[in-house]
Parts: sequence; C-alpha cells; structure tokens
Amino acid sequence: MPDANTQGLRQPPTEGKGYGTKIVSVSTAEPVITVGDKTGSIALRASPNNSGTVYIGWNGSVTSANGFPLEKGDSISLDLNADTQNIYVIGTAASDEIRWIATN
Repeated sequence: MPDANTQGLRQPPTEGKGYGTKIVSVSTAEPVITVGDKTGSIALRASPNNSGTVYIGWNGSVTSANGFPLEKGDSISLDLNADTQNIYVIGTAASDEIRWIATN
C-alpha cells in the first residue's frame, strides 16, 4: 500500500519501475524512487499546478543550493544504471508534487 506521501502509485518505488506522484517535502529530501541495481530510465515532471520549485538529486543531501531545479511543468529524463541508487527530491512550497514514470 502506498505511504501517505504518494498518490496514484501503481507499483512500489522499490520495484524500479512504475509511475506515480509524490508530494514533495519542504524540510527533508526524500526518495522519489529507489533504483537499486536496476537499469532503464526515469522521467520526472514538476506538476503544472506547483507554486514553488522542486529540486532533484542523487542523494539525501539535495537542497535548493545544489539540486537540479524543476519549475512547474518542467521535466527531465534520466538514464539509470548500477551506480544510481536513489533519486531524491525536495521543494520550496508545501503540497507541490513531482510526477514520475520509470522503466527497466
């Protein structure tokens, strides 16, 4: 069952594939998906309804100072490999969302 911070999650993020929407924390970076040793790709999109900026990074220390910024409606696609363990996200506005779809 999805945790309280996920909506529309069709497969658990630990599977390394699936799609979903995650409500972004403004206080602590949290994983969007746990990749483990999977390969494939992931597309991330900041909800067009967001009021702040979402920042993504490769570890739990991602912040607005060092993360890759996604404004509302922006998206990015990333290749996943054995060195990619997790993709983390943090935001600047409560209730902002990041949408994702991953394949392996």
